[in-house]
Amino acid sequence: MSLSQRQLVAYRTQIGRLTYFEPARFASKIECVPIESVSTSCVLRVYETDNYVNHRSMVFVDGKSVSPFDTPKPKSFNEIRLPDHYWLTSLQIEGYQPPSLPTLGPKLANLHNSTTESRVANDGIVYLCPNSMIFGSDLDAILVRPKIEMPDVLSLINSYFESVGITAKYSDKGKYFNDTISRFGGLNALGEFIKTKMTRSILDKFMQTNKNAEDGVFYVRTDQRSYLDLDAFADCMGSPQAAADLIDDMLTKEIIYRGYILKCERCSLSSWYSLDALSSVFSCNRCDFQQQFTQKHWKNGMVEPRWCYKLAETVYQFYEKNSHLTAQVLYKLKSQSTTAFHFAPEIDLIGFSGSGDSREMDVACILDGQIIFGECKTETLKLKDVVKFEQLTQMPMKNPARVIFATTKPVSDDFKKRMGQVPNAELMVRSDLYDD
Repeated sequence: MSLSQRQLVAYRTQIGRLTYFEPARFASKIECVPIESVSTSCVLRVYETDNYVNHRSMVFVDGKSVSPFDTPKPKSFNEIRLPDHYWLTSLQIEGYQPPSLPTLGPKLANLHNSTTESRVANDGIVYLCPNSMIFGSDLDAILVRPKIEMPDVLSLINSYFESVGITAKYSDKGKYFNDTISRFGGLNALGEFIKTKMTRSILDKFMQTNKNAEDGVFYVRTDQRSYLDLDAFADCMGSPQAAADLIDDMLTKEIIYRGYILKCERCSLSSWYSLDALSSVFSCNRCDFQQQFTQKHWKNGMVEPRWCYKLAETVYQFYEKNSHLTAQVLYKLKSQSTTAFHFAPEIDLIGFSGSGDSREMDVACILDGQIIFGECKTETLKLKDVVKFEQLTQMPMKNPARVIFATTKPVSDDFKKRMGQVPNAELMVRSDLYDD
């Protein structure tokens, strides 16, 4: 009843191929009858409305339930007759909503190693009750109680591509992205920090080079990095006190590190040294000469040393590789969610063209059970940026619910026209994502 006529015919063909003797004759005996032509007057469907919202607490370890789920029983029936009465249990996990994919149900609720007795529907994980096979009349003895598993978001993305032989894995940019989110304390905190011009400008200062370094920004040529002092933070935040408060917060989260820029008296190397590397002396990063730091070691002839702050390397790589645009797209999409939002950004799709080739996917997320993919560019979007999504939507699987194209640059009419040919495509521009 849950399959279309075309799907039933496909199953009939498959069954015929698996038959050892006279497959054609066997297949001819199988009828595919449209449900509209079948009388269902002998079937009574009852909806028990007061048993729908039924909260249960479960303990999960590494995404797997510790104990079986206590399947609820219909409580408004005077009698449950076996084997005449069947029902469907729909299970929703707060904050977790996987996409509705044919093969995903048994991975979440595995019943007797079956591939057909559970599935992911729009309203949650659904499985058949009381059991697929009934022996005896004791309902408590035969009622199925599955263990529940919550695959992570990368596993859910892989389930989406399972039928076409594509495997998803995090790229190096994805690893930087995930570590940056962890340091900031979540996507909301990171998204708000980057969206706001005042705080985003701090990250911009860390990206400066010697040619455009401002006051309070110290570019060290040997490190090829810029380091900021309190004045640089205050210039962004508007006051030294607001800057000091932000520095304390970023130090606590290990987004930045405190140290000195010192110059070696033997080889003249200027380099940044963290507090962990300092005592009353320091060892040069190039020649290993150990020396006490005195006034002659301070950078730019300062009388007293000045704290200089280094951006964590993963955060630096995240921002330098323009993953902040991907973060803003995900931040905006999450604000549209009503039940659950899962994301696996900056991934590589292995075997995209049927070989070992890979394609990068900037945006990969699941919003309220809907698959969304996207492309993010801090430069002008080009026609070639549409090609992989055209290929994706032509594959023999369900199309993504949305395809996002995001950019901080103007978009040409030619690109908009080409993008419009991709199902469910939409455009996000700078004004949609940043407070400028």
